[in-house]
Amino acid sequence: MDQHTFIERLGTKIKLLSANLQVSTPNLATHTHAHSSLLHITYTAKGKGYCTVGTTRYVLSPGTVHVVFPNEVHKYIADSENPYTVYFLHITWFGENPHINRVSKIAKGHVLNSLFKQITDLCEHIVPPTGEIRKYALMCLILSELFDLSQASQDSEKRPSMPPAMDGRIQLALRQLGGPPFEFPGISRLASLLGMSKRTFLTFFRNNVGITAREFFLQNRMAYAKSLLDSQEYTKKEIAVLCGYSNTQNFTRAYRNFMEKNQGTIIWRQLVAGSTEGQRQ
Repeated sequence: MDQHTFIERLGTKIKLLSANLQVSTPNLATHTHAHSSLLHITYTAKGKGYCTVGTTRYVLSPGTVHVVFPNEVHKYIADSENPYTVYFLHITWFGENPHINRVSKIAKGHVLNSLFKQITDLCEHIVPPTGEIRKYALMCLILSELFDLSQASQDSEKRPSMPPAMDGRIQLALRQLGGPPFEFPGISRLASLLGMSKRTFLTFFRNNVGITAREFFLQNRMAYAKSLLDSQEYTKKEIAVLCGYSNTQNFTRAYRNFMEKNQGTIIWRQLVAGSTEGQRQ
């Protein structure tokens, strides 16, 4: 992706959803999950943890910047003896993925150390009048540094054409469920698309993704809805339409129920940390 294309996509397909610092307890773990529209970037400040992508396990140690790309099934877990303190960035990302290394190791004095702290402080604590502009500026600086690190390094593991050890049929299924537009295709259609019976497909999907196809679809739908709400650029009526709901009431009810049910999980605690209030009606 060239720089002009990147700039044009800012604020529409590339948005900062949240940034937060997690001080983990031993063995604290997320559920196994995947997102078609989220780019996860972590920076480990202290301690140790792991991220499993597909069947490949990556060690997260101090100075490690690790990227999980959209559609990749993954799970984070803190070490049992020396749990990590890690910065999490969640960026909505639709379309072509960034050509950056999955893993980058930075020195203690590298500028990324302060950039991750600054963007997290803005999201969690500091709200100056120009807070939103500053967040996007810092996001761009972080991504720029990662682009430069990837260009300069010999690390060949940039974004793979397929997540490691992932069955290509799962990729096909995930593309049907990612949206937008958001319309659940139905289990029968998904099973037929993959050449399976409904029962075989249900087992196959859960074994590979960790949740059901409908749960995966709903997670992506609500992540997209949240990004639109946080942008404050759309009315709730417009967001309802963009997320495939027939009316605002149905959307509001579904969104509220989902958030109430899922805020207790780690991934949604992280996403909700970046929420803004006072959305337009």
